[in-house]
Amino acid sequence: MGPAFAGYLLVYYGYEAGVVQLDRAIEGLRLMMSWIPSAIGLVSASLVMFYGINREVEQKMDSELSARKTAEGTLST
Repeated sequence: MGPAFAGYLLVYYGYEAGVVQLDRAIEGLRLMMSWIPSAIGLVSASLVMFYGINREVEQKMDSELSARKTAEGTLST
C-alpha cells in the first residue's frame, strides 16, 4: 500500500522520470520526504497511545494464554 501511495503522490505532483523536474514536482518530493511521513508518524503514534493494552491487560492476557497452553498440554518450560 505504501509504494502505491508514493506512486500516486508522484503522479499528483507531476514527477516525470529522466527529465528536469518542475518546481511543483520538486516541492512534492520535498513534502514526500518530510511533512507527509511526519504526519503519518504522528497519526500512528496517536493511535498507539490510545490503544487499550497496558501492563495489567498484558499480564492478564499472558496468564490466560499460559493457562490455555497448560490445559492443552502444550506448555514447554
